[in-house]
Amino acid sequence: MDEIFEIYIIEETLRNITESFKKYAEKHSEAIGFLCGKVRKWKNKKYIIIEEYITAENDSNATRARFSKPAFNKLSKKLKNKFIVGWAHSHPSYGSFLSNTDIQTHNDLFPEDYQVALVIDPLAEEENGVETKFFKTTKNSYSEISYAVIK
Repeated sequence: MDEIFEIYIIEETLRNITESFKKYAEKHSEAIGFLCGKVRKWKNKKYIIIEEYITAENDSNATRARFSKPAFNKLSKKLKNKFIVGWAHSHPSYGSFLSNTDIQTHNDLFPEDYQVALVIDPLAEEENGVETKFFKTTKNSYSEISYAVIK
């Protein structure tokens, strides 16, 4: 079988993201961070490998996530020599989807065709853990994309 997923994410990285998002959810807050990794091609189809989640202090509430002002200095150091393949944020208690603001944010800040958005509802339990979905956007909408967790 020659199935290829659009995204491969390292298991430990996904676990780190989920744990971080759960901590913010305990404070009734969303959370945000960057996805770093590689873009690869196999049989003329692009896919990404997400290796690392990079974040710093968030200034967030139940419906909005952004980095605090002091976080930017830390982020610039953490992101040095990293390749950003997308971003991740949480929607505690209200599902994994992209809001109109999320679509606009993605289109403005992550315009490359390989860049993705990960949205996790850390409080919504599914059969294999929390509700986790990856998306790509078009001008005014989005679509869910396939992924696989790798060790």
